Amino acid sequence: MRRPVRAFASIALALSVAALPTCRSTTGTGRKLGLPGGASRSADLALPLDGNGRALLLLYAVGFPPPEGDWSQLENGRALEHLDQVPTTTQTLFAPLIAQLQAGVPSAADLEPRGRIGQLLDPPGALEGALDARFQGSIEPGDVRAGVCTVEPEHPFYFVFYRRYPTLAVEGAPPRAGALDARCPNGAYCRLVVVSVRATARD
Repeated sequence: MRRPVRAFASIALALSVAALPTCRSTTGTGRKLGLPGGASRSADLALPLDGNGRALLLLYAVGFPPPEGDWSQLENGRALEHLDQVPTTTQTLFAPLIAQLQAGVPSAADLEPRGRIGQLLDPPGALEGALDARFQGSIEPGDVRAGVCTVEPEHPFYFVFYRRYPTLAVEGAPPRAGALDARCPNGAYCRLVVVSVRATARD
């Protein structure tokens, strides 16, 4: 009688592991999420979000093209000048998540499935599994965590949170002398990048 019990236990364990939520690319292969470059992702947003950061997030969500493909041209309050391009319905859908992003710098606990931000993602929680080619050094466990926002089910987004973040602003440029990846204080996640799931799709 022991063999059937052992076999059943093995099957149950395999099913429970398969059911765990994972941050995947839209190919469904389980590969780590590779962040696209340029205007295919949002600006690097400092957390907690200020008014201009909120505007930048919403403008990216509706596909607003940054001037000359450069989000930095909408810094220092200039993104607020274009908020009329964001429908009220979109602002309302994102409001609960944005409120939490404005409430303070997220801790690791805040990104867990039951955390104040993690519970608003689908599946709940921001997990390991994102790659950013701009890093000067290797990405260590816990440096980058990503989750999926589905407030608009037909157009989901990855929300990528950084505990350590790249300081090289221009992709492909040679590293500046002494340039290093920066770290957020107290192990918190003080940077955010938003990426459309469509922008990560591979042929």
